[in-house]
Amino acid sequence: MASFEKRGKKWRAVVSVMEAGARKKVSKTFNLKREAEAWATEMESDRNNGVVLVESDMLLADYFQKWYEQYRKPDIRNSTANTYHTQVYRLKKYFGDVRLNNMSSTLLQERLDEFAKDVSYSGVSTLLTRLKSALNDAILDGYIRNNVWSVAVKLN
Repeated sequence: MASFEKRGKKWRAVVSVMEAGARKKVSKTFNLKREAEAWATEMESDRNNGVVLVESDMLLADYFQKWYEQYRKPDIRNSTANTYHTQVYRLKKYFGDVRLNNMSSTLLQERLDEFAKDVSYSGVSTLLTRLKSALNDAILDGYIRNNVWSVAVKLN
């Protein structure tokens, strides 16, 4: 059974899940209580259906670095590798505190808009393309539930 608590103006939901044979509590904070209840219901439903996914607390930039090392680095030229290093730097600068389990379309759009103020359109487009690819693999790897970029993202 999930528990809910009000923390300031936000609501925190806590559910118990099984990970590697051990019980673990997972929590997430929301603006509205109904959002917290919906998330908790989904997590409990997944638990009852045998889904063992627990969203990752890893930083987005750290996941992107790991993804690059594992999936892209072996098959690219040095010049392309340099652009990936630039993308990692930019993610750390503009998305540094964003964690995989707290991502939302709104948050990432806000950060992308900040990024677009300092970088050309093609630079924003390149980052977005690579980030979408990494997030799609994060779903397949079980780090996140769904792609937060499925909502249309606008490039300014």
